[in-house]
Amino acid sequence: MAAARTALVDSYRGLLASPPRLYVQLGEAALVFTAGGYPTRSIGFRVYGTWPGDSDQAVLVWDSAGRLSGCIVGSELGARRTGALGAAAVDAPARPEASVVGVIGSGRQAWTQLWALTGVRRPSEVRVFSPNAAHRQAFAERARTELGLNAIALTGPRDVVRGADIVVLATRSEHPVVDAAWVEAGTHINTVGPKTLSAHEAPTELVAAARMVVSDSPTQANAYGEPFFTDRDLIHLGAVLSGDVPGRQSDTDITVYCSTGLAGSEVLLAQALLERPQPAEPSDLCDLVHRSTWTRSGSRSARGAQRGDGIVDRGKTGLTGRLRIVGCRSSDCRKRPAAEPSTNPRPRATARPGGMAEPHQAPRAGARQSSAATRSPAAPRSGRGCGRGA
Repeated sequence: MAAARTALVDSYRGLLASPPRLYVQLGEAALVFTAGGYPTRSIGFRVYGTWPGDSDQAVLVWDSAGRLSGCIVGSELGARRTGALGAAAVDAPARPEASVVGVIGSGRQAWTQLWALTGVRRPSEVRVFSPNAAHRQAFAERARTELGLNAIALTGPRDVVRGADIVVLATRSEHPVVDAAWVEAGTHINTVGPKTLSAHEAPTELVAAARMVVSDSPTQANAYGEPFFTDRDLIHLGAVLSGDVPGRQSDTDITVYCSTGLAGSEVLLAQALLERPQPAEPSDLCDLVHRSTWTRSGSRSARGAQRGDGIVDRGKTGLTGRLRIVGCRSSDCRKRPAAEPSTNPRPRATARPGGMAEPHQAPRAGARQSSAATRSPAAPRSGRGCGRGA
């Protein structure tokens, strides 16, 4: 959460370089880059592909001297980053006493929004709906067992939204999944899924009725390949967090957060993971990553152990996807002796949507452009919403 808040405020103040995404079309597939950082300190980028299904992602970070600080591989960091930004959006404009949470969606982005939200609010009730009954039941069960929440799965979106203090929309739907008339005065809404004029999960009437509409990057919203789904002026969330722009003015205000996936924020989170000191026992993502030396095949290698590489052992951490740190240069990693080779390698676990935090804990938080590189007009729609690019 601390790294997410810093990224938002520094982006608003112009301290964090966070240009819009860059799409590089390569035949049927494309690579999507989000770059950013502090030019005098550390910079980096995230890259993922647009192949069918989930694409591996990589975040590379360089220090001010041009040395590669490290590389984090796996799709988990992006989703957790999006969740942390969403939690910051809840903490700023939502009512302090807000406790009833409605979630529309049951995928990874819906989960990380709820997971991070527990770091800024203590939900008294969580209601969830998605069209697939098995998925919504599994989501509610997981929220009960992993986050210790009073979570229930409902059979329709209306009952999820009515009376909710906070509503999270995290779907891939190209049509509104809720009715603006269901949203009561004083509600805060996070919309994470599609947000273009031709495809949007939140109704335009809802945004029109909101007292304030914030975004993690109004610049990125304006750089979409087609018009944004609302012509309302977007307020930078960093402006609210810094106190330069007042947030909620009344308990009856409706507030909306439009997530675009602030470029550069994943670099800050990656840098924070690479630099975190190691306690005696693993307690958060960075500690678990540093202690892991599992290779892609699931076996342990002495070379990987010496280097600090490896995929996190999901049997211990509960991570949903592969996550590796390569070449970490933190002083703690350099001082720690290599691990002894394992005589009983653990088989590689099957990826499934998952979480990693204990209940209610916030996340620990000059080359010329190729002619093939284009901005958002060449972007596939999946990169703008609840998928890989969020």
